[in-house]
Amino acid sequence: MSRPHGTRSAVRPSLTELFFRLLLALYPRRVSAGEREDMLWLFRRLEADAVAEGRGVRFAAAATLDALGGLRRAYVPDRSLLAPARRAERTEFMSTLSHDVKVSLRRLARRPGNTAVAAFTLALGVGAVTAIFSVFYGVLLRPLGLTAPESLALVTLHHTERPSDTMGFWPSHLEALRDQAGNGSGLEGVAVYYYDSATLEGEGEALELDTALIVDGDFFSVLGPQPLVGRGLTREDVAFGRRSDVCVIGEQLWRSRFGADPRVLGRDLLLDGRTVSVVGVMPNAAPLPVPGVDVWIAEDFQPQNTALSGRLSLIARVDAPSSLSTAEASLAAAVTALLDEDPRLDGYTAGFHSFQDHLVGSVRNMIWTAAVGVSLLLLIACVNLASLQLARAVTREQEMATRRALGARRTQVFSQVLCESLVLSLLGGVLGVALAAGLHQLLVGLATDLLPRIHDVKLDLPVLGFALATSVAAGLLFGMLPVLFTFTRDLASSMRSALGAERPAWTRMRSAFVIVQVAMAVALSVGAVLMARSLVALGEVDPGFDGGDVGIARIFLDGDAYAADQQKAAYFDQLRELLLARPDIDAVGASSGLPMDPITIDYDVPYALAGEDPRGDVQRQAFFRTVTAGYFDAMDIPLQRGRLIDGSDRADGEQVAVINATFARRAWTGDDPVGQTFSFYGGSRTVRVVGVVGDVRFAGPADGERAEFFVPHRQITYGAMTVAARSSLGDPESAAAAISRAALELNPSQPVHSFFAMSSLESQAVASPRFLALLLSAFAIVALLLAAAGIFGALAGWVADRRREISLRVALGAGGSDILRLVFGRSALLSAVGLGLGLAIVKVGAGLLAPHLFGVDPQDAVSLGAVAIAVVVVTLTASLLPAARAARLQPTQVLRSE
Repeated sequence: MSRPHGTRSAVRPSLTELFFRLLLALYPRRVSAGEREDMLWLFRRLEADAVAEGRGVRFAAAATLDALGGLRRAYVPDRSLLAPARRAERTEFMSTLSHDVKVSLRRLARRPGNTAVAAFTLALGVGAVTAIFSVFYGVLLRPLGLTAPESLALVTLHHTERPSDTMGFWPSHLEALRDQAGNGSGLEGVAVYYYDSATLEGEGEALELDTALIVDGDFFSVLGPQPLVGRGLTREDVAFGRRSDVCVIGEQLWRSRFGADPRVLGRDLLLDGRTVSVVGVMPNAAPLPVPGVDVWIAEDFQPQNTALSGRLSLIARVDAPSSLSTAEASLAAAVTALLDEDPRLDGYTAGFHSFQDHLVGSVRNMIWTAAVGVSLLLLIACVNLASLQLARAVTREQEMATRRALGARRTQVFSQVLCESLVLSLLGGVLGVALAAGLHQLLVGLATDLLPRIHDVKLDLPVLGFALATSVAAGLLFGMLPVLFTFTRDLASSMRSALGAERPAWTRMRSAFVIVQVAMAVALSVGAVLMARSLVALGEVDPGFDGGDVGIARIFLDGDAYAADQQKAAYFDQLRELLLARPDIDAVGASSGLPMDPITIDYDVPYALAGEDPRGDVQRQAFFRTVTAGYFDAMDIPLQRGRLIDGSDRADGEQVAVINATFARRAWTGDDPVGQTFSFYGGSRTVRVVGVVGDVRFAGPADGERAEFFVPHRQITYGAMTVAARSSLGDPESAAAAISRAALELNPSQPVHSFFAMSSLESQAVASPRFLALLLSAFAIVALLLAAAGIFGALAGWVADRRREISLRVALGAGGSDILRLVFGRSALLSAVGLGLGLAIVKVGAGLLAPHLFGVDPQDAVSLGAVAIAVVVVTLTASLLPAARAARLQPTQVLRSE
């Protein structure tokens, strides 16, 4: 049936036809007016036939549905019809991509030197940033393995006027604190724990476990870890009035002692002479509440158990992070309510600290500093690559123009250039990952004793995915410049341009790249110099003792076997006698707190002088240690006045103390402190000063002055002590091993917790600044080398672009020195601008580095001057070859080539 063109019905249109016309008007523009007229003509013919046969209503309904369906198909094409076309498009795309990749590989292979330089430059940036990201992700971002860790908080008791004055809770406090959970308090639950020693026997040689935790029945339900094997402890495991008969062990102990045997469940262990059964294994990655716990045992904390007074720590789970202030106020109110029953809480309140900050807060700033430094290095590498690619695009300008003149589409040229950049970036990324593997091992070795989540620092899929994303992003970043250069140049002028013709806009861009590289290198170099000077300043600090020949051993006595104070005191007296009998030991002593020991409990207690009310508003604070005879001699802490603690200071004798110089100066300025008295523990204990010793940098070389006092171990007895033995042979490791052997000789069931040289603690005390100094120094060296390469490339390109001008100057009488001044002047200008920009970056970012510096100002003139001299040397060195080439240009050869 065909439509008779040129005819139009004079019949008045029906409502169905009007609706059909409306639908035709909604068709997309690709349906032409002629096609719409044909569809309308056919509709009229069919409608006329239907009305004549009495099917008008049915036709109207069917036609409306058909029209709506056609309208939908006009906008949403049938996918089945498009499938062959799409398959063809995909095939064409893959074919084009394969072709572009092959061409890119051939082009890169043709210039192996340039390709190797570019790939290695990117590999340096990607490898360094990937290694640092593995630390960043493992410590700060990797999931903790706990349920909603952001809703966990540590609860502490601290003095309202002296926040540094903190203490733990008492068993008698727990019921009132637990009652705060629910009822709109913001608290979901409270977990209780304390650290204790534990010796594993019956599995070969007795082993003092690294960390043992005594917990309540809610501990695992509040933290919500996922066990590797078995389960956690519950309220049903708590035995009334004593420790339970079951335990949970850590992954490290499970693997080292039991070979990761899953049949460890139900196995009986002999811990401190008690048999307990293993019901679960917890992963290393889960901090419960810190990584590396070896065993958890449940205990019923009875209110009348005074042995745990002030020892209990709390972890609270809040309804949501936003409920933290509400929960803190609820527990503070509970503490206030306890004042009537416990006057020891007078002036104290409950405070919340983020659980995640507790784990990583001490290293967060250091990791961010390293991340910023490596990001600057990656930026320098990318800028260097962009400069190289831009230079390559300039040399290929005529080639690209010819391709476009011969009919190549812009998309073809775009894909080819970008593909070459991406192939190069992936090659650099692969080399970077290989480099990152080595750097990762180096970083883990440097930071083993520094990072709190060292088990979580690894090269796994998230880190490798980051490396891939970084490589691709770098490829896109430096690959876009050649594309921009290609498409912003006029085709005719590109075809006419001679190789080496000056291109001011792109020359200025390469100069800008050099300025950015120099600025970033200056920022990194200043940071490295400041950290190095800070490290030197720390090394020059007198710590107040000589630990060079001292061996150390930590001993945590079993609370059941050595329950009485006399037993504890006798143990350390006997151990000291055994060691002094050895000819290779000069002096032996023990202390409850050792300088620079990261696991020492630092007791900061208020004290009152004679005549002062010890229960009043005492503002005096001093750090407290209990030591045995011989401790000051073993550590070579000098006596300034009076006498040291010795064997005459017995439990039933006069209560005495030795103070340090800062205590003496603050308490009795101008008076002789020997013979003076003071009280502590709320006035319950008064001591007479018998001697004054020199100050010790207890927390490390950067530690400031602090008042300290020492009491005889026989008078205030602890079971957890650190023994120091000075070697007469200058061999601290053998002295430390001697302590371990003597401990086993004294009691085979009471091994030492750990033993090592005192020098390792001194080294660990500066681990953080040393880590940053080494890291930033490595970054700075690489950054200066990349900046030198950037200066060299920019100057070489600049000389090539302006060789006609230089030749004309030579022809007009300019000498070699004039040309050298021209090139060196250009180099000096770029470096000076980069140096100024870098110093501005240093000024802005000084706050990030300031917390890590000691004895050095972030704006230190000597450091800034040293970096400025280094930049001048690097600039001159990188400028020599381009300047020499410029000076050797022969005008006749250049003009003839033009």
